[in-house]
Amino acid sequence: MKSKLVVLLVIVMIFSSLMVVNAETVLSLDNDEYVVGETVTVTFSNATGNESAWIAIYPEGKDYTEYTAEEKAWKYANNNSDETPGETAATEGTVTISTEGLAPGEYRVSYFVDGAYNEGAFANFTLVEASQNPPTSDSTVFMTAFAMFLMAAVVLKRKSVTSF
Repeated sequence: MKSKLVVLLVIVMIFSSLMVVNAETVLSLDNDEYVVGETVTVTFSNATGNESAWIAIYPEGKDYTEYTAEEKAWKYANNNSDETPGETAATEGTVTISTEGLAPGEYRVSYFVDGAYNEGAFANFTLVEASQNPPTSDSTVFMTAFAMFLMAAVVLKRKSVTSF
């Protein structure tokens, strides 16, 4: 009887340890570099599901609370709002946050599991300034090269006519 009890106890311990799942919140971004003013799309899963959970963007290097409101941006995880949380908790979802007004540099995105500053997951990205040169298409480059070719042909033709 005692040996059956020990075996039963061992089986219960094995199954209980297998049933304990230490799920961690997973946070991912749609890019690892953004231009100032672009929107960062943050996807989260395996979250705790607190209705006050929120996602923040702030410069890398210090705690979130050490930055001014102008240096950071945030939204509630369950309704993509920066005003009030939704009524139901979200264990997975997508939040979009604008980088408008943020300075270029290295940034951290944190998933805070509750209405406080308890971080459940984080990711990093780089924020860069917009290029001063407008993007060029292949047709713009081709047309510029073609125009230069025509100008060179005209100059060469004039030289050949005037050299006689």
